[in-house]
Amino acid sequence: ELNFSFNDVGSAGVVALEKSLGKCTNLNNLILDNNRLGNEGATALIDCIAPLNITKLGLSFNKIETAGVKKVLLLLPQTLTALNISGNWITSSVVEELFDVLANTSTIQDLNIDHHKIGEAGRIVIASGIASNRTSRLRKFVGFALGPVMTKLDSPVDMEHFNNDKVLSFLGDLWKAKSAAAETSGSFSQAQLERNFEPKVDRAESDDDGMLDTASL
Repeated sequence: ELNFSFNDVGSAGVVALEKSLGKCTNLNNLILDNNRLGNEGATALIDCIAPLNITKLGLSFNKIETAGVKKVLLLLPQTLTALNISGNWITSSVVEELFDVLANTSTIQDLNIDHHKIGEAGRIVIASGIASNRTSRLRKFVGFALGPVMTKLDSPVDMEHFNNDKVLSFLGDLWKAKSAAAETSGSFSQAQLERNFEPKVDRAESDDDGMLDTASL
């Protein structure tokens, strides 16, 4: 593990680290929280670690703006199990990328997007991505309460008062049960399973284009 948090690495520091990181073939955990990486540093970093078997990546409070957050989400290492991008410019503009990660990735177990600027419509889209992924291994989610949002989807139970751990555990058990039923009786198609959690808003709807107050970041 390499932990360079609170070292003011900056984008220039990431460029200097590139050659060294490329040689760290056994590196699993890379924590660079609170280093003012910005878009340039985040982009250089994600390109650099792409060939590595990174499982945990910490990029919180790095003044990464929308374009940089999108780049990170689009090019996540396939081995990644934990990602912390809290405290960056996470707005409705990156909801589509978050949906794609959560709906289609089976490796992520821990995701932190706290201190975001995403409104209700975007939260519903994110929750629908989590709920529709039958191979999801997500067990920890920090950013907003999933239970109340799940009530706005076609959830088979009322999860309004579930904490996030309970929501994720319930969804995992539900998919296992339905997959088992489908194998036994053939009564469920994949499309039918996914329709249980269709969002009731347009994924393209933009609910908040505001940016984070980065004065304290």
